[in-house]
Amino acid sequence: KVDPSQAQESGLRKPIVHRSALMQATGEAIYCDDMPAFSNELNGSLVLSKKPHARIKSISFEKALQMPGVVSHITAADVTGSNDFGPAVTDDEVFATTEVTCIGRIIGMILADTKENADNAANVVEIEYEELPAILTIEEAIEAESFYLPIHNRQMGNVEREFEISDHVLEGELRI
Repeated sequence: KVDPSQAQESGLRKPIVHRSALMQATGEAIYCDDMPAFSNELNGSLVLSKKPHARIKSISFEKALQMPGVVSHITAADVTGSNDFGPAVTDDEVFATTEVTCIGRIIGMILADTKENADNAANVVEIEYEELPAILTIEEAIEAESFYLPIHNRQMGNVEREFEISDHVLEGELRI
């Protein structure tokens, strides 16, 4: 039920249909895999960190570049302009240059004639790491006082009132 005192433009307690939902549900949405390939098209596969926290000592693309169908590779050195990005503050790198802070951190990309060839080549890129201490749980982060700073709190409306008038309130912990 919608609270009559809530602002008209508020989406709280109102169904909001995703813009592409109708096209997806009817099969009309066009995805990349639905499009015909160009004759000169390349496929990319990301080269990802296998360490949760480490310094990158060296990267060798030599074996990958000798594999079938591989055309080239991309790293931070190939980025024109800034390798930095971020949604509000540009405090992250597109391609990690000196340090990785999670497994799966993007380090580079392999370009090849097929997705399979790109994937196979990305898996043989040799990265030498110097492992650093990793914080892997929320409890470890709290103990180490390792927080994303500054801490931003956003609150709109009266949260406690919303809990009071809600039909259902779920409480507990979620770990992802």
